[in-house]
Amino acid sequence: MPTPLPPTELGLWERAVVLLSCVLSCVGSALLLCSHALWPELRTRPRQLLLYLSLADLLSALSYFYGVLRDFGGPSWDCELQGALSTFANTSSFFWTMAIALYLYLSIVRGSPTGAGLLCCFHAVSWGVPLGITVAAVALKKIGYDASNVSVGWCWVNLDAEDRVLWMLLTGKVWEILAYVTLPVLYILIKKHINRAHAALSEYRPILSAAPSVPPRAAIADKKLILIPVIFIFLRIWSTVRFILTLCNSPAVQNSVLVVLHLGEDEPAPCELQKCLSNLDPARAFPSPALAALAVKPSIGIWHSNTKMKLRGENQESSHSSEGAKGKMTLPLALVALSSAFGSSFQYGYNVSVINSPAPYMQDFYNQTYFDRTGVPMDSGFQTLLWSLTVSMFPLGGFFGSLMVWPLVNNCGRKGTLLINNLFSIAAAILMGSSETAKTFEVIILSRVIMGIYAGLASNVVPMFLGEMSPKNLRGAIGIVPQLFITLGILVAQILGLNSILGNAEGWPVLLGLTGIPSLIQLLTLPFFPESPRFLLIQKGNEEQARQALQRLRGWDDVDEEIEEMFQEDQSEKEEGQFSVLSLCTFRGLRWQLISIIVMMMGQQLSGVNAVFYYADRIFEAAGVASTSIQYVTVSIGAINVVMTLLAVFIVESLGRRLLLLAGFVLCCASCALLTLALNLQPTVSWMSYLSIGCVIVYIIGHALGPSPIPAVMITEMFLQSSRPAAFMVGGSVHWLSNFTVGLVFLYMEAGLGPYSFLIFCAICLATVVYIFFIVPETKNKTFMEINRIMAKRNKVEIQENKEELKDFCTVLGGQTERKGMSSSKL
Repeated sequence: MPTPLPPTELGLWERAVVLLSCVLSCVGSALLLCSHALWPELRTRPRQLLLYLSLADLLSALSYFYGVLRDFGGPSWDCELQGALSTFANTSSFFWTMAIALYLYLSIVRGSPTGAGLLCCFHAVSWGVPLGITVAAVALKKIGYDASNVSVGWCWVNLDAEDRVLWMLLTGKVWEILAYVTLPVLYILIKKHINRAHAALSEYRPILSAAPSVPPRAAIADKKLILIPVIFIFLRIWSTVRFILTLCNSPAVQNSVLVVLHLGEDEPAPCELQKCLSNLDPARAFPSPALAALAVKPSIGIWHSNTKMKLRGENQESSHSSEGAKGKMTLPLALVALSSAFGSSFQYGYNVSVINSPAPYMQDFYNQTYFDRTGVPMDSGFQTLLWSLTVSMFPLGGFFGSLMVWPLVNNCGRKGTLLINNLFSIAAAILMGSSETAKTFEVIILSRVIMGIYAGLASNVVPMFLGEMSPKNLRGAIGIVPQLFITLGILVAQILGLNSILGNAEGWPVLLGLTGIPSLIQLLTLPFFPESPRFLLIQKGNEEQARQALQRLRGWDDVDEEIEEMFQEDQSEKEEGQFSVLSLCTFRGLRWQLISIIVMMMGQQLSGVNAVFYYADRIFEAAGVASTSIQYVTVSIGAINVVMTLLAVFIVESLGRRLLLLAGFVLCCASCALLTLALNLQPTVSWMSYLSIGCVIVYIIGHALGPSPIPAVMITEMFLQSSRPAAFMVGGSVHWLSNFTVGLVFLYMEAGLGPYSFLIFCAICLATVVYIFFIVPETKNKTFMEINRIMAKRNKVEIQENKEELKDFCTVLGGQTERKGMSSSKL
């Protein structure tokens, strides 16, 4: 990083403006605190969240006031204290702002429970994460004199720290940029939902005598939904602008207007947000308590049953009328998803990353073991070969595991396959954990093959299992849970692999052996949950067990509608029977589904995700990050991956699968193109290394939103019960072969093409975007049979309608008419 600019000097009028801004911010926050204490009727949950945001803003304003008043000229103890306080308060403010947006999204759009449990999560994240970051920064002596070039109040990240860019990102800028991306998305979704709600309610206004023609509170809330992200970004963007100018070493960073805008950015935020939230309270945004309840919990009454038919467009089946009741997240469904994903998917991610940090110590073990046996050191070429086998055997084992999916799930069931699969993991964990004691490195290579087989089965069976158990309106969100736990596994392996924890000469056997614990937990818990109802009914023909499983998963006894839909699916497939891989590849009726999953799986792995991670260490090192701190950067990237995958869980049912796939691949394509440019200009243009960092972060965000989690969901949805195991077998094989190919070929590509190798990944992402745009349909909120009919038109085949379907259709129409009459009488 270039030599820092001299300290920024403020004139008297600039100081006066900044101090006045701080005073106003303190007064605004204090008034909010007082109103909360004096008037109990104002203590709603949204205003409670606003209260915590105001506390963070109050701390920020006090720290800025002291910094401007004190006018630090260099390092001192109170400078560090002021920097630590402002770092904690600023970061906490970003988290609470996001918490408020997420709360509104969950309560208004999703109608999800937002009780004390969610508030505890908000507290843990919004106070805990900033506190952890601040403590780490202070302990590592990264907080110090900043000359007010980027910070507020003269003190933030120490200018003398070699890795100061990393700590600037960790102590504020990463969360700031994530807020810029996610906050507008959440508020747009809320605004879209409220507009739909009022459009649907408008058709009932003639029979609502007391209903006004235009709800004034809702109109104000609608405008505020546009203003909140705009005001937030406008107020906060100036610190980001100064941060970028500092990276470019531009004198414009000391421009007095920019400095004042930056230092005074926090004062209007609490007051404006309070006004927005007061109008976003459901009780005030809608003209009556009844309509407010309908807006927040759209599964209640006639509003839901009729507006779903109107808002979802054409070709919607009558099952939408009961979707709110049929689509809730019950405790058994949540627990079975947790047990399956933690016990299986988590280990896939864990074993992808677990050998990266202890690699030097493991190679030393290989060499020492060979020396003890033969009396001569191991040849460097042979050592490279052994390590290459250790790394590459995992994806190769994954390919073999994928080949086992079809026979196992058809004969042992989904749950039975997962239970059997745990034996692979436990055996491999014992072998790897005892390898050092046994003085044998061969068992590590063998264990990597066994863990690959385990991961190959888990990566295919878990999405299939959860997809078949989920109601259609939660299928996308639950289908992303396995990918979320894969990213969590990667992150946990990165954290445990730190040199100070287990990534050292003594701890690496324990690090490898820990992989058996999640399998043991799943082996003890999963037998208490039901098998896939579709497997029980369609493949085993046991309606009674399927009905009992559905009743337990849904939380009520009336599951006739889903049972009938399964019978329809079974009836439509009886002529074809169970598909093998060969029959799947030759069957015309599934041609475009098969091509689509192959393209998406190849695009997922050949888009360059492994190459980006491979290059990340060099990119951060070129940006001035110390070699000893690069592992912490890797952990930060893993955390971003987890956060964005978690965001995908919340938005997949609103935005749909297709949009997330397109947006994700477009971000990856643009990042690869810019990364090629930045890596080539890096030797001559100093700030290009920071553009490279930005490209890596944007790429990770894009891949986590769409290309990573969505393809497995699409396989579940685009195939029916008889062809789904074979489809997962094909998709999983393509996934692991592509993974193995990238690992094998990329080093040669990088040696021959250098940074231009990312242009190949850019082209693959672009080709995948084009294919998805023209071929892949949206599957959100559709039954398996509806999706099958959509694809049948593209395949130019006809699906024979039978009497069962006709009878069911008439029954549904009759029920719909009856429900509409009852609802009208209630209104």
